[in-house]
Amino acid sequence: MDAKFIVDRLSAVPLRHKLIAVGIEVAFIAGCLVWVRHLPPQDYTGSALLSFDGVSLEEQLDPTGVRTDRRPVTELAYSILNDDVVNALCRHFGLFPDSNGEEVARFRSSLMFSPESTSNLRVTWSGADRSQTVSVTNTVAAQIGRAHV
Repeated sequence: MDAKFIVDRLSAVPLRHKLIAVGIEVAFIAGCLVWVRHLPPQDYTGSALLSFDGVSLEEQLDPTGVRTDRRPVTELAYSILNDDVVNALCRHFGLFPDSNGEEVARFRSSLMFSPESTSNLRVTWSGADRSQTVSVTNTVAAQIGRAHV
C-alpha cells in the first residue's frame, strides 16, 4: 500500500464520520486524563538501622528516673529529634512549604521508630519524592547517630 492510496481512502470517508472519530478520540483522552488525576500519589519509604551500646543509652537518657513504655533507643531518638531539629530538617529539605507552622507534626507523622532489640533502632520515613525520602531518612539516622556518640 502506498501513501497516496491511504490518503485517497481517508479523503473518501464522509466528514461526519471523521468528526465522530475525532470526538471519540477526544473523549478517550479526556477520560484518561481525569483517571490519572484521581490516582493516589506514589509514596516512598526509606529505612535505616542504627545500633547503640545499651550501657551508654541509659547514661544519655534523662536522669530523672521517669520511665515511659518506650524502649531506651526510642526514647533517645525522640529526645534528639526535638522541634528545633525537625524544623531545621524541614527547612533544609524544603518539606511541607504549605503547612503554616505544622511542619513538625507533618514530619513526625511520616517518621517511625521501630526498636528491633534493646540496642537497635530502625528509622523509617515516608515521602512522595524517592530521592528526598532516602536523603531525609539518612539525615535523620545520621543526626541520631551523631548525637548519640
